[in-house]
Amino acid sequence: MVQAIVVIGVILEGLAVSSRGPQGLQGDVFYRIGLAAYIPNFTTTNGVLLILAVGLVLLPLAAHTRMRQPQRSAAVFTLTAVAVLAAIVGIGSLLAVRAQFHRFDLFHQKIDNVSRRLLFTYLAGTLGTAAVAVAGALGAIGLYRRTEVEPEIDREAPAPTP
Repeated sequence: MVQAIVVIGVILEGLAVSSRGPQGLQGDVFYRIGLAAYIPNFTTTNGVLLILAVGLVLLPLAAHTRMRQPQRSAAVFTLTAVAVLAAIVGIGSLLAVRAQFHRFDLFHQKIDNVSRRLLFTYLAGTLGTAAVAVAGALGAIGLYRRTEVEPEIDREAPAPTP
């Protein structure tokens, strides 16, 4: 839930920045969203938390607990949300790096080796953990879809007599 708020906040923050006037930013909407996505908003921590969410949703399968349809549906819904959020974090990290390159270009600055390494490290961390979260969530969805569910108990039927 917190990750969803962060993702929505970054997108809204990028959209709220004006591209006109003395305080406006030159560049397209992807540049503005990319600036909002850059550190501290999208970091490796976001991906790690999404990976942790996948792990927590997988706990009932690891424990071999009986599962009913509502539980399986909730798990698949949660994993789908994690996959979507992780994909958005990955796209946001790409936009953040693009925005930094665009910023260097706007100020007619050459990108030095230190900045290049920092951007590579940032991209490897955020995009890498987001990709692992997407892959983990999609794999877990497959596991849940193959899991047998316990049949629903008919509460109106009389109890069997011994």
